[in-house]
Amino acid sequence: MKKLLTALFLLYASINFAQITLEHTYPNSSVEVVQTGPSTWNYYTATSSTINIYDINHNLVESANMPNVGGFTFDGVSYLNTGLFNTANNWKWVSVYVNTTNKPYEYLTILWDQTGLQLYRIDSCFGVQCFNTGSGTKMIANNYGFTKGYYAGNVYSLGGTYYASATPEVSNGNDAETAMTPYPNPSNNMIHLTYNLPSGSDKAEMVITNLSGQVVKTCNVGNAFNDILLDTKQYAPGEYFYYVHTGNYTSATSKFIISR
Repeated sequence: MKKLLTALFLLYASINFAQITLEHTYPNSSVEVVQTGPSTWNYYTATSSTINIYDINHNLVESANMPNVGGFTFDGVSYLNTGLFNTANNWKWVSVYVNTTNKPYEYLTILWDQTGLQLYRIDSCFGVQCFNTGSGTKMIANNYGFTKGYYAGNVYSLGGTYYASATPEVSNGNDAETAMTPYPNPSNNMIHLTYNLPSGSDKAEMVITNLSGQVVKTCNVGNAFNDILLDTKQYAPGEYFYYVHTGNYTSATSKFIISR
């Protein structure tokens, strides 16, 4: 009888574990997936020298050089697209660079196409956010002039259409999908990480990860407040992400930057 129960348990375990299957491995690089058309998705890997773009079956469809910027170090890519910043039928993306020579660090955002053409440059800016609105596609770029003592929020109109990214974003239909907006962002001291809980939930877990996807902190949050105060001095400068989850609900992922 014991052998029979053991066999049944192993069969049950194998059935459950078999639901997760390693599909493909991209060596020596992290991988991202983005929606690049109404029904088109692409994976990509990016380093300081190259961006490689793959189809949904992991076949390489394009490889392009990552332009260097004098005095700055490459820090990451976002918003890979073919028709967001203009209507030219080629690959385009947003690159972020950082100059760590002096503190506080200096950031730079540049929009590139696959030929190495610089489409737009935004100084003192760590990344952008794109949205579709009733008045067209918009891009928000916030300037943080730490060394010059100024802040500015800029809204740009774009010539194309933004397709939602595949970053973790699962909704159960509640109104908690209101954007979580950390502030001040970037931060070199304390930062408020705002959050929203779905209707009927009084507690959740907040998860904070670094750019590599490693969990650096988790904490319990409740609906008595709508933010936590995080001391950034205990973390290395760079780009971080956070989300909250409870039960079958996982919020959209928000980004914040730690500078020095």
